[in-house]
Amino acid sequence: MYSAVILIVCTGFLEELIFRGMIYRAAKEKMGTKQSLILVSLINAAMHISNLSFLHVVFVFLLAVLIT
Repeated sequence: MYSAVILIVCTGFLEELIFRGMIYRAAKEKMGTKQSLILVSLINAAMHISNLSFLHVVFVFLLAVLIT
């Protein structure tokens, strides 16, 4: 039970840290705010293509844009 909770929390946290933190910051320095926001959101959505659901990918992209 505890291992499942730890896995869920740590996985989400690390994904957010990597994409919204490190990659976004590096892209922002090179491209600016709007372009880096779109790029990082597209990269994040592309990583969810394996779910084989177009609506899921669109949802992830839009959520990434809103959160970032």
